[in-house]
Amino acid sequence: MPTESYSEGRAGCRGLLTEALVEGRLIEVERHSTVIEFYGVVEEAEAYLGRARVLLAPLYAERVRLLQKAVRLIGGVLAGYIKPGDVEDLLNRAAEGLDEPRGWSLSGCDEPESLLALASVKLRAAERLASRMHSEGLVSRSTTESLIALLSRIAYITFMIRVSLCRRAKLPEARSLALLA
Repeated sequence: MPTESYSEGRAGCRGLLTEALVEGRLIEVERHSTVIEFYGVVEEAEAYLGRARVLLAPLYAERVRLLQKAVRLIGGVLAGYIKPGDVEDLLNRAAEGLDEPRGWSLSGCDEPESLLALASVKLRAAERLASRMHSEGLVSRSTTESLIALLSRIAYITFMIRVSLCRRAKLPEARSLALLA
């Protein structure tokens, strides 16, 4: 019986096509599909969070670790194997005790804060991709709404952490952080 190598015989590695888990179904899509891009952008956001986490003091590092776990579970929500409530539990823990920011912020008060800003940018891009997946008929409305709500909440908690970091830094830039406050 002939054996196939992973790159020659697996369905996930056939040229322009690949497989993706969407709402409990294994579907075949082009490598440039919105679904594959969504999974990739979410992975990029998690990587930025991870890089920021290793540079943060323990109090903030633990919050960002919880956000990382939540982001890692987003793919499971799209795949249909993780319940949105499981992600919400992590987000509630990450946000506990953070002050609500007022106004808008500028990024760049330090390196971890800038990395968190980049993570937020990726999370917002994932929100747009989730919407596009729905309009392309790849994902149901209810899954899309769950994904967007979770991604938006993760991005907002990331923003809350960023504001807190800059205020604690007590840099001149931090005093003018809330531009519209």
